[in-house]
Amino acid sequence: MFDPRKSYLYPVLRPQSEDYPEAEFQVAVSVGRIERTTALVVEADFMLSDPDLLRLVEQGSACYALQVRSPKTYYRSAFSTSENHIRQNFPPGLVAGRTEFSPFLVATNHIHDFCAYGWHKDYAGLSFDIATGSVLAVDWPDEHTIDTTEEAPLGSIFELVETSKLSGGMWGIDHAGERIRIELSPQDYARFKAARENVNNQPEAAYIMNSIYLPALIWLLQEGDKDSEELSEKRWFRAVNARLEAKNLPLLGGNSNRVIDSQHLLDYPFEKLPLLIEQDVML
Repeated sequence: MFDPRKSYLYPVLRPQSEDYPEAEFQVAVSVGRIERTTALVVEADFMLSDPDLLRLVEQGSACYALQVRSPKTYYRSAFSTSENHIRQNFPPGLVAGRTEFSPFLVATNHIHDFCAYGWHKDYAGLSFDIATGSVLAVDWPDEHTIDTTEEAPLGSIFELVETSKLSGGMWGIDHAGERIRIELSPQDYARFKAARENVNNQPEAAYIMNSIYLPALIWLLQEGDKDSEELSEKRWFRAVNARLEAKNLPLLGGNSNRVIDSQHLLDYPFEKLPLLIEQDVML
């Protein structure tokens, strides 16, 4: 983790430091994800302006490095280059969730009596021995969230929760987390779970599910319209907006009839109900 207050035994080019008052080290990181996977293509462009540090790179005494840290998958590694551009592929699953990309300039061998013209005047006349692997420059880390939230099925935003606080026939909803919690009594939880498991085999199950999902979605869209700024960082918010966009419907925070929009998002859940009734009558 980058710490602007960290103390070094020698001048280091970094943000919020006067060690190199006229020089800059900036890195632009771009992350491209292959659709519907967590496979990545990461590219970084390193911009260094101090001539003495640039000379170290040209001489092979320093290199650019990009450290990648993904706490969710316990992945941590670093990639280095003598060029000012780096490109690295990551297969699916290697990194996921919140991932940090930290750029550095590091010494590749022991540098004796190093001094730079661009140092702060307090270092005038001084020189330092720089050990192999030591940091010469660092920029702010670049953080990206790697997930497929926007491409996930709409149903994945809902989380079914059993609670003894509710009596049969009652249900509750909570949108404070990353997923929407639908709370059911133990009896209804068991019935709803069975319906969800048999939805592909029993058309009736779809109507049991939609008796919860449809009103929950209507409520959720209306809440998202009212508090779009506060809720915009939630995963469910992004997933819902992606589905709205795919259906050419107004995004959350807009002005729309969310009763109609909810039926669009669920692909008209009651469209086949007359056919099902006719089949029951014939039987």
